[in-house]
Amino acid sequence: MKRLPLLLGILLLFAACEKDIEFNGEVTNPLMVINSLVAQDSLFEIKVTKSRFFMQYEDTFETVKNATVELYVNGVLSETMTHAGNGRYTSNYKVTDGDLIRIVSQAPDLKTTTAEMRVAPVADVVKLDTTMVIHSRYPIINYPYYGESNASVYDTIGWTTYCTINCKLTFRDPPGSENFYRLIVSNKKQYDYYSVNHVRYKKDDLVFGEKEQNSGGIIDEGGSNTYGTFTNELFEGKTYPLTFSFDVSYTYYLDSIQEGGFNRSENAEYVIDLQTLSKSYYLYLITSSKYSSDDMFAEPVQIHSNVIGGTGIVGNYSHRLIPLKLSF
Repeated sequence: MKRLPLLLGILLLFAACEKDIEFNGEVTNPLMVINSLVAQDSLFEIKVTKSRFFMQYEDTFETVKNATVELYVNGVLSETMTHAGNGRYTSNYKVTDGDLIRIVSQAPDLKTTTAEMRVAPVADVVKLDTTMVIHSRYPIINYPYYGESNASVYDTIGWTTYCTINCKLTFRDPPGSENFYRLIVSNKKQYDYYSVNHVRYKKDDLVFGEKEQNSGGIIDEGGSNTYGTFTNELFEGKTYPLTFSFDVSYTYYLDSIQEGGFNRSENAEYVIDLQTLSKSYYLYLITSSKYSSDDMFAEPVQIHSNVIGGTGIVGNYSHRLIPLKLSF
């Protein structure tokens, strides 16, 4: 009971610490924000908005509709981009491997901004090898019924199998340059560029740099590669066998076997997507993954921007899609 007054005192102390603090600093002028993330062989476009003061409680950003946006390709002015509405500026330029893209944007009452990136080449994939390891099988049992002996009868009507698919994706890294990659595994039935059903996979390979998560304690000292990114630091200019794995399950029913067919799960077809990234997009993903609004011990993180005179990100990614159909 002696501890009760002490606990009450601590609670009152925390309650007394809550107070409003007036902001006496200078309200900064808005900056031009340029955002563009484009895939290879797509027409280049950007979104231009204004930054917002951090103490403003708004859900949207003001778009810039009167900007002059010049697009330079390999040091030569390609065109002045067209405003297509709502701060979106489009061009007739189709993104091509290896091109150096530079954006110069100007608007009244805003600083001139520039951004530059080099388009990443498509990954040179050699082959994809897979093996399956079965972990367990469980029967599918229908509801009990009463047989001739008036005893409960449980009928096995099928089986569900759980297994791991081990993958080795071999590809060639271009020599003489720093290259950036990202691996995505997706369900093929629901795969498109706008709504992707990502599959969680185990990043077994050393290039992912994952650390084992801390299983106890207040502070988690482990680290995970949230976006599946990596560089060519360990295999620059070489052919590399990238290893990873993911878990699947499949189901078949006994009646289907008797009829000569299987009733398989919906997850039998996958897409392996090895992306090459521009350096700007890679650094953006890396810094974004280090930001956590839910971690009470997290330190402030500066999200990468390659926009000079403003903020935002101009990046590129190139797909190399490998279909994977599993045979059970």
